[in-house]
Amino acid sequence: MSDCRNKVLIIVENLPVPNDRRVWLEAKALQEAGYEVSVISIKGRGRSGASYEQLEVVHLYRYPAPP
Repeated sequence: MSDCRNKVLIIVENLPVPNDRRVWLEAKALQEAGYEVSVISIKGRGRSGASYEQLEVVHLYRYPAPP
């Protein structure tokens, strides 16, 4: 059975999410409106250093910051 929910992908280059509060609040608002939300952002330190994390039903994918 396929998932018929609308999906949104947000790509961020400056801060890791959820540390970037503007992007995090936008992702949460979209999720609460019924969208399946995925965010791609740079890796941070600590918790935001994981390559993948699902946080409050938002899929977070992270890549290493360029040198």
